[in-house]
Amino acid sequence: MKLSRLRLSQIRRFREPIEISGFQPGLNLFTGPNEAGKSTIVRAIRAAFFERHRSSSIDDLIPQGETPATASPTIEIDFESGGIAHSLTKTFFSKKRCSYVAGDLSLDGEAAEEALATLLGFGYAGRGVSRPENWGIPGLLWVQQGDGQAIAEPVRSAASHLRIALESTVGAVASTAGDEVLDALRSQRNELLTPGTNRPRGDYSETQKALAEVSAGIADFAGQIVAYQADVDRLESLRRDQAAEEKARPWEAFATQLAAASRALEDARQLSGRLKQQADQQAAHEVTIASLDQQLRAFAGDREALVQKRAEGEIAVRAATDAVATLALRQDQRRGAQRAREEADRRLKIAERAQARRDQADILTSAEAEASRLAESLTQAEAAAATLARHQAEVVANHIDDAAYRQLGLAAATLREREITLQAAATTIRLELRPEQAVRIDGRAVKATGEHPTTTAMKIELDGVGTIEVIPGAGEAADLGRQVADAREALNGLLGRIGVASVDEAGRRRQRHDQAVADVRGAGKLLAVLAPDGVDRLREALARASQRQAEARRALEALGQADSDAETGLEHSPAEARARLDLALADEKRIDDDYHEASNAAAIAGEKRDQAARAVADLVARLEAPATRADEEAIRNRLVEARARYDQVGAAIAALNQQLEAARPEILEQDVERLTRSRDQALATHAERGKAISTLIGRLETAGSIGLEEKRADCQAREAALARRLAEIELRARALDLLVRQLETRRQALTARLQAPLQQKLAPYLRLLFPGASLALNDDLTPGELVRDLTATVDFDQLSYGAREQMGLISRLAYADLLKEAGQPTLIVLDDALVHSDAERIEKMHRVLYDAATRHQILIFSYQPERWAALGVPARDIRALAAYIPA
Repeated sequence: MKLSRLRLSQIRRFREPIEISGFQPGLNLFTGPNEAGKSTIVRAIRAAFFERHRSSSIDDLIPQGETPATASPTIEIDFESGGIAHSLTKTFFSKKRCSYVAGDLSLDGEAAEEALATLLGFGYAGRGVSRPENWGIPGLLWVQQGDGQAIAEPVRSAASHLRIALESTVGAVASTAGDEVLDALRSQRNELLTPGTNRPRGDYSETQKALAEVSAGIADFAGQIVAYQADVDRLESLRRDQAAEEKARPWEAFATQLAAASRALEDARQLSGRLKQQADQQAAHEVTIASLDQQLRAFAGDREALVQKRAEGEIAVRAATDAVATLALRQDQRRGAQRAREEADRRLKIAERAQARRDQADILTSAEAEASRLAESLTQAEAAAATLARHQAEVVANHIDDAAYRQLGLAAATLREREITLQAAATTIRLELRPEQAVRIDGRAVKATGEHPTTTAMKIELDGVGTIEVIPGAGEAADLGRQVADAREALNGLLGRIGVASVDEAGRRRQRHDQAVADVRGAGKLLAVLAPDGVDRLREALARASQRQAEARRALEALGQADSDAETGLEHSPAEARARLDLALADEKRIDDDYHEASNAAAIAGEKRDQAARAVADLVARLEAPATRADEEAIRNRLVEARARYDQVGAAIAALNQQLEAARPEILEQDVERLTRSRDQALATHAERGKAISTLIGRLETAGSIGLEEKRADCQAREAALARRLAEIELRARALDLLVRQLETRRQALTARLQAPLQQKLAPYLRLLFPGASLALNDDLTPGELVRDLTATVDFDQLSYGAREQMGLISRLAYADLLKEAGQPTLIVLDDALVHSDAERIEKMHRVLYDAATRHQILIFSYQPERWAALGVPARDIRALAAYIPA
């Protein structure tokens, strides 16, 4: 099977049509970055074959923004299979349609889809979107993105087709009758043994479990009998202990000790209460002492503050004097800065007037130069415009319509062809007479030797001999003559409409027209250079330049002549004069700021001086007052009394601490807790023992009534019966297992013979990838163990991801070879395959694919064109294909 053309329309990103043609019979490489549309093309191929045209479950084909009611995803595929050309067109959703043509066969709808499924070896889903289990042979050979390593499921889906292909090569060696017998025996064996592990199951397992349960029951009855005897002995012991404890009554002694300990604990707690009261009084005395001491420190602090305030007052007086002197200095500096700033401003104005005259003179010079340049350009542009108009008139005068010129050429060629045909059909008269013989044809003298073709009747006169009349075949010559006349008439009609006398004149006129067109382009370019915006704009620019020239002259005249007296001694440009003015302004502002700062500092210093004087006077008045001295003395006396009471309370606290330490209340609390628990435990133990006695009595009465010995005997009889049944089942299971294993050994030999052709197809690819290795096949024809160097063996599922992908691909190529040999159509599609292969492996896979491409058409879609450069085929960029939409 070989694709030749693929056209998609309204499918995913390809809203507009995209067509791919020129497929090669071997390798075809399509590349493009992610989201370029590679997977969309692969999905479209799958949808064309696998999806029913009436399906409504494949809305993933619809372009974004469209709906099933408005979209009509369409796929057209042309391919060749078995030497016959096939064509498939399938449209989904709003214009559902399927058309299939194979040679002379033409089908539509479901009949077309069933014919395709039969041809390629796949099936359709019962409902919804197509699934991998329906894909058959194409599902095995068309590898989706990321599924290269998954080989088991595609092989199982195509298993029936693969077995048919194998049997067609080795003959019917796999008899279905033997399979039925093996399946029946395997089913019976599997009813008794688990496949793979041979663990018992079904009746075998249930009998084992029943026997184990009966044996466990017998052991349980034996344990119950032993427990019954132990319970009898334990009951007697408990009754003796209970009677002795009833007589001693230990809980009463614990209660007496507990009462004494509780009274001692209460006495200790009263001591703690008195100690807390004394501690509270001592804390109150501490607060009083601290308060009185703080008041005395306040009086001392006022005296120290008076000394500090007097010192601060002296400093404030000196600071106020210094501030007044600084203010006077700043006043003088301020007046000097003002004078410097006024002088700099005067010099700036003089410099600016001089610079304005110079600038205006430069503007006038520039305007004059611009006006002169524009005047010259206008002259040249007007000349170029006249030349352009002359060439344009030549274009119009020599114009011939393109369609008419093509028709004229076609008419001339037709006339030449018909004249040649007419000449070929003409009757040729060959003369071979003596040189002296006089000959005339239609009254015209000719030589005695030579050829004379004619398409009409002619008369040959031979002097001394007579007349020969030649009449060519009237029918064919006449028809050819009419055709030549018609062609000549058509040519003359075209020459008349065009207005030329001959085809050569039309050609010369066409040449003059083309030359004039080229001249128009050249003149137009020159005019565009001279007058980019047009001649009128150039005239306007010249007028504006002349106006600027006049304005500059008037402005210069308005400035007048230079004031030589004012500018005498001027050494600086306006920029330098402005910089000097800026410096003068900055100095004036800085000195002004210093002046205001000195003024504020003088005011603040005077205020601080006055405040310090008032603070000293206030402190002296307060400290020298009689009431202040009386308050200080009273506070000293109260402090002495408070310290004495504090010492008395401290002595009382020390005495209470000694008494409480001797009582040890924490030990008394532990005694109360310990004795309480001892009393409660003695009572609980006595009560629990009583309950245990009652429970044992009830259990012994129950056990004595159920007959443990009789039940154990019944179980022993059932155990013997189950043991016999288990032996019978075990014998049957071993026999069935042995028979199945022997039949499977025979079946494996047949399978190995069946797999031999597939192994032969697989071996060449495997040698290219892993020299010296071999690959086993499972019974279901999926890859099994890979053996390298006759020592290292690894199962297919244990290989790395990249190795599984490589082995999966060469297995698919081997399946394709087998199917092709059996006459099945094959096409291999790889969507971003081998992305996990390193450089060495990818080079080997290039060899594998190149070899396979000699037998199959292979489509490779990849976002990495550099990985496939060594395949020796050009890479076709999907983006370029999408940009080209054929008519």
